[in-house]
Amino acid sequence: MAAHRVEHAARPSPEPPAPCCSFWLHSGGAVHAPDCPRPAAARAPRDGAPLDAHERAVIADIEAHNDHGTAA
Repeated sequence: MAAHRVEHAARPSPEPPAPCCSFWLHSGGAVHAPDCPRPAAARAPRDGAPLDAHERAVIADIEAHNDHGTAA
C-alpha cells in the first residue's frame, strides 16, 4: 500500500483544463457560451439550474427504484 502511495505521489499533476470558449475563460469556468464545443452535460450548470425533461425522467426512475432489492 505504501508503494502505491509513493508511485501516485511521483506522478505529475494533471494539466488544468484548457479554455473551451470565451465565456468560460472570462467567468473562471463558471459559465459556458451557447456555442461551446464541450458536450452539453459537461457545460451545464449544476448549481440549482432547472433540469430538462430527460433529466427529470432519469431522476424519477432512479428514485422509483432506489430501495429495490435492499433492506431499506
